[in-house]
Amino acid sequence: MNILLSLFIFIAAQSSAKPIEVHQLIAHAALEQVGVTIVYAPDSNIDHRRVPNLMKFFQRQGKKLSLSDLYQPGDIVAWQLEYGLYHIGIVTDEIAPSEKRYFMVHNIGAGAKKEDVLYKYKIIGHYRW
Repeated sequence: MNILLSLFIFIAAQSSAKPIEVHQLIAHAALEQVGVTIVYAPDSNIDHRRVPNLMKFFQRQGKKLSLSDLYQPGDIVAWQLEYGLYHIGIVTDEIAPSEKRYFMVHNIGAGAKKEDVLYKYKIIGHYRW
């Protein structure tokens, strides 16, 4: 299972007395949202199509922060790539020595990687659980 998907399922389970998966929360609320992709079954991939759903989920849980707030370990960052695709990653607790900022863990198609990419793409979402 994808490491990001595992984290998001863990977060969703912590937010209610009964464990629930993010796709269930999204499917339940999707009909009232414009621009949210309905997920009918679990999907082990978190790709650009799922990022708006996750952003809406974090916002509804009251976890949205200002883009100008300091980025701390464990924060979730959403980006918009140059061709309009969405991307998501998690701030690590390790600092990139060359830039004095935290590494990000993300998967842009070649498996999960720890890289200094926080400001590489346009940041469109910042969340803290």
